[in-house]
Amino acid sequence: MGRIVFDEKGNEIPSGTPEARACVLRIATADLEKIILKTKIRLLGKKVLDLGLGSGGLFECLCQRGADAYGFDIKPYSEFSEVPGRTFFTDVRNISPDLLGTSDFGFQLRYLVPDELTPSVMETVAKALHPKGAYIVTFIDEHYQKPNSVPMKTLRKLFKNIKEIKMGGTLMCVATEPRVRVKEKNIPIAKLKDIEPCM
Repeated sequence: MGRIVFDEKGNEIPSGTPEARACVLRIATADLEKIILKTKIRLLGKKVLDLGLGSGGLFECLCQRGADAYGFDIKPYSEFSEVPGRTFFTDVRNISPDLLGTSDFGFQLRYLVPDELTPSVMETVAKALHPKGAYIVTFIDEHYQKPNSVPMKTLRKLFKNIKEIKMGGTLMCVATEPRVRVKEKNIPIAKLKDIEPCM
């Protein structure tokens, strides 16, 4: 069964169609333009991780803006065409050691990672960034936006600076100065301790 695609008004579009592809590109473009407007980041020539590749809309937008983009998702979607060496249909925690400690940005839009996986996923992102890199994550679900939620507690544990920006009902966090470092390329990603799901 294919993934359900919804347009900006909440109407269902048949997955795998040109209309669905155009829709995911429009939504990703709008999301990225809001982020650029709020953060003033520049993507040209930057190494960027698209975490939660989905239909590939954000990945394509990043490439169009000259980013050196790499995308990760646990499964391929019908709207997206794989780009060898640039897209990986695997858990991001299986990231290539070559990408650790070298990325300028990690984008994770419309965050939907389960609480039990959040600490290890976010730790992987922190380790993928170089010391001046930034992790940009947006939360639509109010559960994730609470100060005591697992994602928010994990961000505070992993990064020295977190800037919170409200965009309508969406919360964007720009996390910088990762507290974790990868000194050797073969260090496995360790699961963070002492982070409990909020009720």
